[in-house]
Amino acid sequence: MKIKGCLAAAGTISWYKKDMEDDVAKLRYLDRSGGQLRLRRAIPKHLQELAGAKNFVQRLNGCSAAELKRAAHRFAAETDEALRVLGAKMLTAQTAEPLPRSSPISLSSSQAEAIAATFKQDLIRQEVASGWSTETNDEADQDRHPVFEAYMDKVYAAQEVASGRTTIQPLAADLLVQHGIADPSLGRETDGSYPIRRRRRRVVPSWLQAEPNFLYLCRLLEGVQLQLAELRYQALKNGTIVLPEAPRNEVSTSAQRSNRTVGELLVAYIDRKQNAVSASRMAQFRLVTRAMQEEWGEHKTLSEITREDCKELINLIARTPPYVSQHYRGKTLRQAADAYLATNGRSAERQEEAGNQLAVLVDMFELAKREEWVERNVAITIEPPSARRQKVHEAHERSAQPFTIDELQRIFASSLYAKWSELPKTRDHFSSRDHSFWAPLIALWTGARQNEILQLERGDVRRAGEVPYLQITDETEIEYDPEQFDKRIKARNSLRAIPIHPELVRLGFLDWASTRNPGRLFPEASKGNSDKPSDIYSKRFKRVLEQAGVWVPRRKVFHSFRDTFNDALRRAHVGQELREAICGWKSQRSMDSRYGEGHLVRHLYEACAKVEFPGLDLTHLRP
Repeated sequence: MKIKGCLAAAGTISWYKKDMEDDVAKLRYLDRSGGQLRLRRAIPKHLQELAGAKNFVQRLNGCSAAELKRAAHRFAAETDEALRVLGAKMLTAQTAEPLPRSSPISLSSSQAEAIAATFKQDLIRQEVASGWSTETNDEADQDRHPVFEAYMDKVYAAQEVASGRTTIQPLAADLLVQHGIADPSLGRETDGSYPIRRRRRRVVPSWLQAEPNFLYLCRLLEGVQLQLAELRYQALKNGTIVLPEAPRNEVSTSAQRSNRTVGELLVAYIDRKQNAVSASRMAQFRLVTRAMQEEWGEHKTLSEITREDCKELINLIARTPPYVSQHYRGKTLRQAADAYLATNGRSAERQEEAGNQLAVLVDMFELAKREEWVERNVAITIEPPSARRQKVHEAHERSAQPFTIDELQRIFASSLYAKWSELPKTRDHFSSRDHSFWAPLIALWTGARQNEILQLERGDVRRAGEVPYLQITDETEIEYDPEQFDKRIKARNSLRAIPIHPELVRLGFLDWASTRNPGRLFPEASKGNSDKPSDIYSKRFKRVLEQAGVWVPRRKVFHSFRDTFNDALRRAHVGQELREAICGWKSQRSMDSRYGEGHLVRHLYEACAKVEFPGLDLTHLRP
């Protein structure tokens, strides 16, 4: 799929020299394969059939460095929009009600009459606002009067429409969109699958042209235009422009509201959010959207939904067990909640999650209210479910706990690490170390989250002067198939630099990273059918903890490395502000003004270097 961009020019890229390679290498989607420069972005597999291509491609020849940067930024923005449109179309196809092709909209004859009456009143207001008038009765002057000529043009135009020589259908389609009866995308599709540029004139699809009430609306609009044209003509002949007032008869808003469905709300909400929030945040919408689909159905109208319906939905989410899609495959949320209750003798108490999903539900209905699909937000007055008050020991047991030194020693002396330590100290064996070796060590000495580690790329291992650090970001070094790998962060504060501890350097991490190819450091850590690589790896690491005799459900897990590192920072008397910046709980950008831009990494390194685990021996893992 080709995209128009930087114009080709004769000759080679004269500016492409060694001193510019570092700058150019940072551009996303830049591809140098085949000896040519081009911008290339993979289209997700599930959208390729709809797009009619596997990649967005823009070839670049004869561009200056500045032009290349502009082309790359424009390419990213345009392909983002293209993927958004394709995703919305796919989602619409999945959630839309399978209506007959001849009647995808609901337009009654009474609605058509109301639209025509509103259209007539709007035309009258326009004429009154224009202030056109004349007091002449001179027949010789009337034919030359500019107002008369303008009105006669409208008379002739109305006659052309009424005779069928021109069509009023695009105007009728516009009015359907204005009154909320048709989707704004009606008739705006282009011939290709890359709708960056749209036609100015709305093209009326054939199925709409065959809709009886749409044709009735067209006849009514033709009559309105002809009637007003005749009134103009008569008014001018009488020497003054006097237009009659018509009673305003707008399309019933209740009729519009009653037509909007849950499926339409989901499509509209996701369409607005998918480019405004991170992929991780988008994933958090899935639970409430799934609950709405299962409990209410996509075809239920919004006007039918009550406050009690919303309350029951949120209560169900509070009883839904975690990782429901993975652990209760083939079951609905209600069935999964019942199964959890039967197995554990109590419901899954996820009141905090229910509160988060309630906020999403309120936001959805606020959108519906702004669009005038509903009269009021029925979810806004609902209180989040209150949790049963936990005793101190219960709250303690439900959260991850730091590892002890003895537990750390058992983990790094387990069969997994014994395998690596027994291998010959050769370069080949050193290079073969993978995520199963490095992920726990990186987590222990940096406090990084599991998924942040597994999605690291070679370009994320950086230096600020003499200080090596990991850049936690959602920007990718090379292009990936989104179906296979989607780099993400948990929150905005997760964007940060984490200094690499001296012990990681002694273990050979920097040397090992320097041998990797551009792209992911751990490409073998796949996400499979899950959302992210950590979903699969957490299960595998559980077996490592079990073999080491360390694993305790919900308490001694991979996340315990993060708590262990944070405790070590606290023992080293590292201040709370620095601890939060290192662990991603506080924005590092907000601290630049205090430490000076570019100097923050040095302060963070000095804090991290204080971390120690007295009694932990890792010398057997050094190269």
